[in-house]
Amino acid sequence: MTEGSAAAQVEPADGRSIRAVIRLLRDELMLTPDRWARMLRMTALVTVVVIVSNALRVPNLALSAYMIFFFSKSDVVATVRTGIAGVVGLTLVLTLAFVVYSVTFGEPALRLLAMGCAIFAGFYLVRSSPPLGPLGLLIGLAIGYALALVDSDASPEKLTRGVLLWLWVVISYPIALLVVSDLALGRRPEELFRKGVSARLAAAGAFLAGAPGDGGAARRAFERLERMGTGDISSYTQAGPAAAAGTRTRLLAQVDLLLLLLRELPPDAKNVPALAQALVAAGEACRAASDALLAEGPVLQDGLTKWERELAGRADLPAGVLAVVLPLLTCVRDIGSCLLELRDSPSGASSPKPGAEAAKAAPPNRTEAVQFALKVTLASMAAYILYTSLDWSGIHTAMLTCFLVALDGAGATIHKLTLRIAGALIGAALGIASIVFVLPQLETVGGLALLVAAVTLVAAWIGTARETISYAGWQIAFAFYLTVLQGFSRTSKMVVGRDRVIGILVGNLIMSLVFTTVWPVWSRTAIRRTLGRALQSLADALRLEPGRAVEAELAFRAELQKVKQSEVLETFERREGDPLPSVRTIESLFVPIHALIHRPIDPSRVSQSDGAALREAGETAARWLSDAAAAIPALRPIPTFHAPASLPGVESEPEARVRARWLELLDDRIARAAAQSRTAADAEATS
Repeated sequence: MTEGSAAAQVEPADGRSIRAVIRLLRDELMLTPDRWARMLRMTALVTVVVIVSNALRVPNLALSAYMIFFFSKSDVVATVRTGIAGVVGLTLVLTLAFVVYSVTFGEPALRLLAMGCAIFAGFYLVRSSPPLGPLGLLIGLAIGYALALVDSDASPEKLTRGVLLWLWVVISYPIALLVVSDLALGRRPEELFRKGVSARLAAAGAFLAGAPGDGGAARRAFERLERMGTGDISSYTQAGPAAAAGTRTRLLAQVDLLLLLLRELPPDAKNVPALAQALVAAGEACRAASDALLAEGPVLQDGLTKWERELAGRADLPAGVLAVVLPLLTCVRDIGSCLLELRDSPSGASSPKPGAEAAKAAPPNRTEAVQFALKVTLASMAAYILYTSLDWSGIHTAMLTCFLVALDGAGATIHKLTLRIAGALIGAALGIASIVFVLPQLETVGGLALLVAAVTLVAAWIGTARETISYAGWQIAFAFYLTVLQGFSRTSKMVVGRDRVIGILVGNLIMSLVFTTVWPVWSRTAIRRTLGRALQSLADALRLEPGRAVEAELAFRAELQKVKQSEVLETFERREGDPLPSVRTIESLFVPIHALIHRPIDPSRVSQSDGAALREAGETAARWLSDAAAAIPALRPIPTFHAPASLPGVESEPEARVRARWLELLDDRIARAAAQSRTAADAEATS
């Protein structure tokens, strides 16, 4: 039997490979009943907006339709909160814009200064105060763009009535439709949390119940959910009774740990009868827990304790198997305990206030906020000056692009720009094809609504994925609406769509140049710091007492989750000579450390010499982890690893033997990780 899992033999991660891209798209585009429901709601609302705006002659139809995408969230609470805040903020911003109009209309120099100040102030607010970020975006976008429209040579009255007053209607009424729809048909956060956890437990149960070597649908479903993790439902832990928020957080952490342990499970573990029976019992407990989350079913725990005691005394099982199976049984038992706590928790407590968690966060860096606001201001003003100097108002979308893709990291910005370019080109191609082949055949607004609904359904399919690709769906919809929905008559001006797409591409180029040359904030630098903190947490976990070691383990998993969320952004910043250890390599180190932490040894049952040897082996591994934690952020090579000469042998007590084998497994994985990092560094240096 192999000592480790397939995941422990880590392959170099290349997010840009064709296989990785295909797998990512397959995961992100997987359809679920809840996703279908959200897609159909968005499509129906956009169709209603098209019909209402045409019937009542509401201008800027494309913007109204896009508001459904912009304000639609995955749960009803977030949608209602964002929608109400958007309408209130829009009202305040348009009032302020009216005042700025009255002061700067006849003064071009003053208007240019006011435009720059509004953009800077708005995006400074976005970066320095996350709770007020949407208001800051509205300030920068609405005031800056409204002042840019003065160049259209319209009268003050027309600008006030046709831009400011109508803009409130154009944006507000789609938001109202969206809020009413979600209140009636949307999903509540607590329901989404229960369904998300239940789906993962059901997949884990089916995977554990499968036959050895089974590569069927159950394995594929589990692998997909393991790759996705629990990030998409982590924000829902605060949904529901406040008294149970801590229990929900612990439950989600245990589910995340379960997915990791199942991935590390050796493929041939089920070939041993005792292990196979224990894993089947764990699978039954997972399926019972999945059912209990959605209904009042039983929670199975008793049989798992028996299997833990029996397997812990088996000296014939490989250390790599026990390092996974024993913590896995404990994890499933803890999940059952969390479910029982949720049942017993009081239901009358109110949910925590939305800002409670934000108040505990570290204060934003004001210098970085100023730099971020200056970069957005520089890019957007450059776009404005460019299209006004060329007298080419058709590419005014360059300025809008600078507003809508601004993020505080170069990788994040380039990632969003790439999605925007791809989505814009697809949406524009669909729009131009519709102008040429479809619109001439349409006779009524109903036909137009059906055309828009068909494209919206596809865009919503992509737009309801995770942030990895969702922005492309938004841009497909936006570019298509801008191209096709140009007025209240049959559209035939392909030049409008062409110019708007060119504007998007120009804005992308400007933003890319500014954010990669002026005070660049590299996601890769932040990832290195986070990886360093994660490895230091692992070192602390090996050195601390069991109670405090659990806290260090939780800190490690929290830091590694941040790295996972930034991995896609990091692929847009890769540079030669700067290799990074993969997340899976580091997670493979965590498995034996987790086993050591959660099964501490009784000093009275181990000889003094064996105890000293075990402590020395643990300290040797901890020193390497600390050295690697310091080397990664400092761009130094990861140090080589020299394992201890000897560890307690077969003549020792059973507990010492098991612990020694887990330490040997950890040493082997550390040596492999160090060798892989050096090989990657040498390959980068010679390429």
